[in-house]
Amino acid sequence: MLKMMNSRVVVRRTMLCGKECWSVKNSHVWKMRVELMRMLIWMCEHTRRDEIRNQDIRAKVGVAPWRIRYEK
Repeated sequence: MLKMMNSRVVVRRTMLCGKECWSVKNSHVWKMRVELMRMLIWMCEHTRRDEIRNQDIRAKVGVAPWRIRYEK
């Protein structure tokens, strides 16, 4: 879990590098969501070829869906 949290911080900072004063566009948010799912799939030792639904991966890892986490 700690490894995933560190990876998430690194990915966000890298994707938003140099954009501290810019507004974050929906395309940036979308890319972060995709990268998060890739990390979760990687943590579960699956590949995209396994064709496991994102919601199943989130349930297995215990991560809340994106909307629930960021609407608060």
